[in-house]
Amino acid sequence: MTSCELKEKNSNSISIYFEPDNEIIKLSDISTVYDIIKLKDDSSNVIGNIDKFICRNDRIYILDSYGSKSIFVFDETGELILKINNVGKGPGEYLYPTDFDINDNNGEIHVLDSNQRKLIVYDKRGIYVREIHLKFSPFSFAVTKDDKYIFSLGNYPNDNLKKIIITNSNGNIIKYSKKVHVNSEFKNLMLGEQKEIHHINNKIYITPLQQNKVYIYAQDEVAEKYTLDFGKYNLPEGIFPDDFTREDKIKKLMTSNYIYFISNFCETDNYLLFTSIVNNKLIYFLYNKHDNATFCTSRIVDDILNIGFTNCFTTDNNYIYGIFDSYHIELVKQYIKNTKLKAIIKKMNSFSNPIVIKYKLKNE
Repeated sequence: MTSCELKEKNSNSISIYFEPDNEIIKLSDISTVYDIIKLKDDSSNVIGNIDKFICRNDRIYILDSYGSKSIFVFDETGELILKINNVGKGPGEYLYPTDFDINDNNGEIHVLDSNQRKLIVYDKRGIYVREIHLKFSPFSFAVTKDDKYIFSLGNYPNDNLKKIIITNSNGNIIKYSKKVHVNSEFKNLMLGEQKEIHHINNKIYITPLQQNKVYIYAQDEVAEKYTLDFGKYNLPEGIFPDDFTREDKIKKLMTSNYIYFISNFCETDNYLLFTSIVNNKLIYFLYNKHDNATFCTSRIVDDILNIGFTNCFTTDNNYIYGIFDSYHIELVKQYIKNTKLKAIIKKMNSFSNPIVIKYKLKNE
């Protein structure tokens, strides 16, 4: 059932013995389905792409950066509470919403516009409060418990290859983290817009590109939380010849068996869950922190709902939330046996808003 073996070396080093040609895993082996939430449809509130979503305090937040250029907020029954769609160059407006986060203290929605180098703050009702102008162009960020910010510059660091910035509530730089830097081989090399900062269950994690480390933020400091050792599949130093162009480097990474970034990182009380790309194939990793058991697979067979497991997920209070996009309906509807899901699917078409599936991992 498992296709990789995992052993813990010490308190923060985890060895993962992974093989690319791994076995299929059944969803019922690792989780149960707790709830099915259909996000309500409205012709004026259609979600295009899901670039990020957060589930927090019984609300579901979805970022569509380039389609509708909006942030949608739903309750846990799928009813739309509000939509932020302030496109423009004026106060409270953005060109593209690059990233967003929620202030756990007051429910404010903070939206990052990297193009205009600013953060825009809306209250929990979606009403514009203020904006903060930045002196740098981050790719992802989080709001801290003490109303500061932590930003990632991706692979476009400062002159000293530092990439993680901590600022006060006005966006003024307090410090660059000394722990996280960009390897000079990968400077200015980005594959898409991978978000390196994850705000999960009141904790802030950093998963830097081209690294196998997970960091955690606390009290203006960034500390190493986990080192994920993939053995011979660790990304080696000096992987690129000197004459490699940017395009050569991207092709080399994407067609190799090296694990060169960690995405969708989540941590619950008992599990670590994340994905990576190996030779153009999405790989799921699920690690049980108590018995050191692990699942690694490129395919999780959904033998519960028969709609397939999500490649976009988040977590809140030990539940995993995944997305089922409507454009898959025609492929799966004949296989669905769950009564509630069958009734939902019957009313949907390929332009409908997605379904959110709430999973409970076993032994959680």
